[in-house]
Amino acid sequence: MFSIEIKSEVLKIKNTEIEAGKVKKIFIKGYFKPVIAVKPKANLLVPYKYCFCFSDKEDQGIKDLKEWAEQHQIEVLHKRFTRWL
Repeated sequence: MFSIEIKSEVLKIKNTEIEAGKVKKIFIKGYFKPVIAVKPKANLLVPYKYCFCFSDKEDQGIKDLKEWAEQHQIEVLHKRFTRWL
């Protein structure tokens, strides 16, 4: 189990912090148990460490993430993505 924290300027995933200014896009894939991926501007593909799922289709977590992305003008896409190990 790991934690995901949404702070004002930073998104903390699995003890790794990524600043809002370094995020290019956020992808959401799936419906019943969506996989979320945060794509940094510097990467061509999504690093595996920036992929996660909320437990039990946690709608509030996805809403909070979308609000954070909107505040920082980060595009949120509901589509497939390619991960990099």
